Amino acid sequence: MIRARTFLTLAIGTLAFAQIAQAQSRVATSLRTSATAQAPPEAGGACCVPQANAGCTDTDVETCVCAIDSFCCTTQWDASCVTIADESCGACSFSCCEPHGTPGCDVEIIQDCVCDQDPFCCTNQWDDVCVGRVKEFGCGSCSGAILNDACEDAIQVASTGEFIITTIGATTDGPPLSAGCDEGIGLTFENDIWFCYTPLCDDEILVSMCDNIEDGRLAVYEGCQCPADDTRLVTCADETCGSQAQALFMGQAGTEYLIRTGVGSGAVPFGGLIEIAGGNTTNTDDCNGNSILDGCEIQSATAGDCDVNGVPDACDINVGQVLLQQLPNQAQAFASDSDPQSGLPQSVADDFVIDGDQMLEAIAFWGLYSPNSNAGAADSFTIIVHNRNGTAPGAVVSTQPNLPATRVQTGVEVFGLQEWKFAVTLPNPVLLSAGGYFIEIFNNTTGNPDGFFWETGDLDPLNGLPQHAFDNAETPGTIWQSEGLEMAMQIFGSPLEDCDANVVPDVCQVGPIVLPGDLDGNCTVDVIDYAGFAICFTGTGQGPVFKGCVNVDFDNDDDIDLIDWAALQNAINSPQ
Repeated sequence: MIRARTFLTLAIGTLAFAQIAQAQSRVATSLRTSATAQAPPEAGGACCVPQANAGCTDTDVETCVCAIDSFCCTTQWDASCVTIADESCGACSFSCCEPHGTPGCDVEIIQDCVCDQDPFCCTNQWDDVCVGRVKEFGCGSCSGAILNDACEDAIQVASTGEFIITTIGATTDGPPLSAGCDEGIGLTFENDIWFCYTPLCDDEILVSMCDNIEDGRLAVYEGCQCPADDTRLVTCADETCGSQAQALFMGQAGTEYLIRTGVGSGAVPFGGLIEIAGGNTTNTDDCNGNSILDGCEIQSATAGDCDVNGVPDACDINVGQVLLQQLPNQAQAFASDSDPQSGLPQSVADDFVIDGDQMLEAIAFWGLYSPNSNAGAADSFTIIVHNRNGTAPGAVVSTQPNLPATRVQTGVEVFGLQEWKFAVTLPNPVLLSAGGYFIEIFNNTTGNPDGFFWETGDLDPLNGLPQHAFDNAETPGTIWQSEGLEMAMQIFGSPLEDCDANVVPDVCQVGPIVLPGDLDGNCTVDVIDYAGFAICFTGTGQGPVFKGCVNVDFDNDDDIDLIDWAALQNAINSPQ
């Protein structure tokens, strides 16, 4: 099967590329045509896709839409016309179990589950491969009228939110309601449907159907294996909010939970909404390597984030302040390699902005080796910092070639290729003033049959800028093309100071910063503080201590004596 793709881009961005993940079944080609203008669509194009001209091919839909907005038939069939076709004329809601030429499908939770793992299905078209993904990715089943009617077809919930559900026509394949949940109307649990949710964080999880007026029941089991039974029951609910059900339970990160909803004896099956909330984060990095996602630590307040940059304060202090955070989205990757064996040499750069002087000290980024995930013996990265010139890299600020990287596999597969995280510490930190910059990164994989591909990421809402640039003929780049995508990387500045070692950066601390032994407030104990100690000395029991001398009253006994002198000698460190 030939299928248009934009996952990986070789050389000039329009060459065919074999998608390794499904090499047996289909070939992926790139639609990146930044260097070549595309022909406008023909008149009377598909009704569910914006067109350059007026009208669309389905006359019934066209008539319905143009009766509401004549612009669509006289001037252009634009995005507003597509919205009318969908919302007022019922033309653009296509089943998740049928291929069609437009992105997405009619059940949002199924759509999101598939597209989180195969973005093509929501950016290009929902083809027969996407239909197959429904079952393959555990998002549901296309074998029956209700996708998640059977326990083994439980829909994998990729993110929290409200989702449309129906129990109308569902069969029953779970046990009766647990006796502990009996509200006096029996234990029958019929017409059940199923979801599987895995929280990313230890957190309280809410499952609620309170927005519905019909009678409903809920049960949650640990583990998504089938059949469900009460030995794995976590919680259950019946008539906890009117006639409907709502359940709360403490979820553990990485543990699967099987969520079941249905109706009691004599109740009418219904359609409506189910809400699943809690335990989710978009910040999936782990800067301190403690196996707890940064977003989870910040949400639970077990780690501070005083500068609201999405990074625990301890990492800003110990690793370096994060100036840019664009985590990988597993959507695409661009060749960025000087080795001709990887295709034509190509270099990629991405831009960011800072609002004050910063010392650029380290960079982390995510990428792949294609076509066979062969990492080779070592990397040789070149990192170039440019001033930003409009939407392209400008004058070079710093070039640092032949840099080794610390690399680790993330355990994530991107289109059948192993994802790697790379970390590079710059041997020569770069002082940057406030303004916009590009960072250009390319590898030299000479001797390795695989080439390096830099992965795309999600835009940093604070310091990211909405495009990247690539030069498709040389490294380093000189003639740049702009793309409306972001690259996956973190940029680290100098570590934030934590003078009193209380894991709160000094810039965020409320109240005085107290470093024992530091009299002159320079965040170090040195010979100047030695000299000041003589002025502060009172002798044993001869207090009170002067206000400016409290930092050398080590034992807090309201005098400065020889015990404090001994402590000062232990505290002294080299002058800054």
